[in-house]
Amino acid sequence: MHSVRSKVLEAADAYPEIGSSSSVISAHVKRLSRPKIEIRKFSGNPMEYRRFLRQLETQVFVNCESDDDELSYLDQYTTGELNKIVRG
Repeated sequence: MHSVRSKVLEAADAYPEIGSSSSVISAHVKRLSRPKIEIRKFSGNPMEYRRFLRQLETQVFVNCESDDDELSYLDQYTTGELNKIVRG
């Protein structure tokens, strides 16, 4: 993966008009190189709530553009009675 990163940075350096964009590109390459984080479904167990909420906020909600998007993810990542509540 290091070779991909260096090639991307070389390509970015070839275009001076993008200036500091090479650091942005580097950050994206680094983020894409990470292993995918699996979000476990939440059944309503209070002992798992903080972990579930933290995962949703950092992995899902930051990329949502609307409340409807967030609700769709809540539907996808909840089970049992809690999912019935989410679905309305």
